[in-house]
Amino acid sequence: MIEMETDIPESSQSYILDENTSESSVNFVILDNHPQHECLNLELNRFVDVFGIYVVSHDSIPDEYILHTAKILAEYIDNDIDGVPDDMNVLTQLLERNYVMPVWTEILEEKTRENVRTYCEDDIGFAAVMYYERDKWPLNGMIYDGVWDNNLEEVWHTLSKGWYAAYPEYFGVGYYGSSSRSVLAHSMDLARGGRFKEIPDKYPDDAWYSYYDPTCSYECQQGEYFYWALMANIGALDPVYTDKCESSEDEWRICTQDELLKIDRSVYDLLNDERFKLPKNIPQGNYPSGESKSSNSVGDSDEVDSLINFEWMTDSVVTYEESAFINNLRVLEDKLDPEAYLDLVSSSWISDPIKDDEYMLLYYLHELWGIGLTSMVNQIIQMPFIQQSYEPHDALALRTLYRLNINFPVIYTDIIDSDWFQDGVNDDESILLQVLGTNSEPLNSEDLKYFVVNHEISTSNVNLPIGGLRSISFIQSGYSKKNLDVVDQVHEAVAEIESFMNIPFPKEEIIMLFANKDQVPDRINWIGINFGDHMVMLPTLAKGKDENTTVVHEVAHYYWNANNAPLWFREGMADFLATYVRDKLGRETFAERFAFSSGATSLEKGIQGCNSLGVKTIKKLVDLLNQDGYAIHSESKLFLCNYYLGEWLLTQIYDLLGPDDFADVIGALYSTDTLLDDNVIYEAFLGKTTDTNRTQFKELYESLYGEL
Repeated sequence: MIEMETDIPESSQSYILDENTSESSVNFVILDNHPQHECLNLELNRFVDVFGIYVVSHDSIPDEYILHTAKILAEYIDNDIDGVPDDMNVLTQLLERNYVMPVWTEILEEKTRENVRTYCEDDIGFAAVMYYERDKWPLNGMIYDGVWDNNLEEVWHTLSKGWYAAYPEYFGVGYYGSSSRSVLAHSMDLARGGRFKEIPDKYPDDAWYSYYDPTCSYECQQGEYFYWALMANIGALDPVYTDKCESSEDEWRICTQDELLKIDRSVYDLLNDERFKLPKNIPQGNYPSGESKSSNSVGDSDEVDSLINFEWMTDSVVTYEESAFINNLRVLEDKLDPEAYLDLVSSSWISDPIKDDEYMLLYYLHELWGIGLTSMVNQIIQMPFIQQSYEPHDALALRTLYRLNINFPVIYTDIIDSDWFQDGVNDDESILLQVLGTNSEPLNSEDLKYFVVNHEISTSNVNLPIGGLRSISFIQSGYSKKNLDVVDQVHEAVAEIESFMNIPFPKEEIIMLFANKDQVPDRINWIGINFGDHMVMLPTLAKGKDENTTVVHEVAHYYWNANNAPLWFREGMADFLATYVRDKLGRETFAERFAFSSGATSLEKGIQGCNSLGVKTIKKLVDLLNQDGYAIHSESKLFLCNYYLGEWLLTQIYDLLGPDDFADVIGALYSTDTLLDDNVIYEAFLGKTTDTNRTQFKELYESLYGEL
């Protein structure tokens, strides 16, 4: 790799300075000269600008190969194909270092490297290359051609440099220094069965990553590990597509995302942490071509307005969502039969103003088409849930079909053969499809197969004072008065929590599935979990007030979750809000929640249990989490201490500051995508203290949290 100065090329500055750009400027025009680096023009004469990163090549290489690499690069950077780079922090790091992606031959490589010496060498970053002569090039995409695409590896090796630089605490590489303690380094050490600076003569038998290349340093090993783990996570190694995983088992032995979850939980959690915007979908080389347009010409494309020309497309205003919608619509027009495309754009909701995530429905339609389900896509477009309206669960229903076809083909077949599917999926059944796509360690689609046939779905609305209308949907196998009571509790919880936060409820839809113990596998022993887009409750496992407390706790996670709060704070806050709501509704006071007499869920009993384990402060808990990692910590007896100690600290601050000041702090701390740290939380509460209670607050915080 050639490292370089940090001056940013002029052509790349717009991607850094205007990270809220509403449309993609990637038009895949092949240039004859690189606009900044003259030394590259000495031997190369083909250049494609992809969000400021150049694919560099030569006219001896067929254009379709150059463009295929460019489109793979674009799909990695903008993986949801909405026209905007997914992570500007990562892209900025790459642009600052002028990384390029070469497509060349070995002879061209030798000549080019001879001519980029001195300053130019120092100013350009080479991390990986594609060789026209020897690499595999499925130009129709890996899934369609059934052949592994070497671009998936080499392009990723270039882009991964951006994650290393943008988030060194998590993705830092190297054997020494702070990078050696990154989450990626820790995960790789687990995968290799130990921390090895040099390649061992033999890896431990239980290792699932064992790269024996003697020229590959510890840092190099991390890069290869990052690549393999990501490929498994996005499904690119699934044997249903190619034999890549089987042929690579001497180096890597995890083929699917499910296997990654079970075998390498540490890196699975890292790759699926929404803060880092890592790719989730397999790049196929299908990124739509587009031209950079002025804001009053978004509807001028012959491709799009040949069939539709709605007011929102010609109103001289271009939003992020409109641009993403049009980009995905272009892809579908290229793929669908004209009749099917006309049916799609004739859907009643398409002429309405664009909602935030409508483009995701279009995205999953072309993803389903891309894995060969062309007739299914044509059938789906005719269904009521597509034709009549758009709701967020509709796109997630299509995501379910995509995932099930790949990972759970038997359940996929059961669904598409069912009467309710063949009759045409309606809006409520679309909600069921979303939930059937649950894909996590605690619960997956196989666990929910009972509900493919046995389900009753109901939807009602609640009008919130701040957020306005929200829908609440619940799925059960049949009528249950007890479940209806829980739905009433959700109505109450949503309203009370929104009022406390004084921020509109984050979700338009609250979706719940109620399962009895005999309707799911025996291994499932929890009462409820919020999966982000829906909740699953097992009320038959609840005892007394546990059910109500769990419901409110999980509803609170729509505000406080892994994207915006440390573990102790998000779980403590969810438990605090559960107690707050019960107190407001006259079901249980804070004092009653604390007391031993409240039973197995007594906060006092929980705190004493943590103390007996040697954990008396949150700081001790945080240190153990950092030491062991989340995967080990979540399986330990200490995990519940995040709930108990977090709630107890927050309850004491609530009593000290008073309800209004406490709520003001919590509302001010809330952000949908910014992760709080412990110092920020402390300073926010401290800022609400007065001369009369500041000393008391500091003493309280130190006794329950520990030293910051």
